[in-house]
Amino acid sequence: MYSKKYLIIFFIFICLLCFGIISPVIFQHEKVYQFAKPFLNLTYSQVCHQSHEKTISFWGENILVCSRCTGIYLGAFLTGLFSLILTKIPKRAFYFLLSSFILMLIDVSFTTLGIYTYSKLFALVTGLLLGSTLLLFVLEQLNYLKTQSNYEK
Repeated sequence: MYSKKYLIIFFIFICLLCFGIISPVIFQHEKVYQFAKPFLNLTYSQVCHQSHEKTISFWGENILVCSRCTGIYLGAFLTGLFSLILTKIPKRAFYFLLSSFILMLIDVSFTTLGIYTYSKLFALVTGLLLGSTLLLFVLEQLNYLKTQSNYEK
């Protein structure tokens, strides 16, 4: 059983990241937000290319990351939420992580090679898969480390 305190810390961090991603939509009519927006754009540009044609928009305002990155954060958020409720995580999360990474790699390769055109929906789905399996993998590894440290005592 993994430690809930690690999950809660990850979940709070992911919640803050997700809130920041959608902040332009939530605060688009607030004048004070115009001062924070350049800082947030710079912050999220460190993890995402932020291409406007690959970004989801609501009510005429783009969120701060592309569809794939949105899926990654949203997948981690949903997995964190379910993990707070459930008591066990699936075993062998590495294989789920590897499978979702390969699926995303195929999507990126096929769009780059022009085999098919970029789809925000498919990018979001592959990101969801990767984000959810990534958090499962991290939780499994934390559980393993905790077990190992208990075993050595």
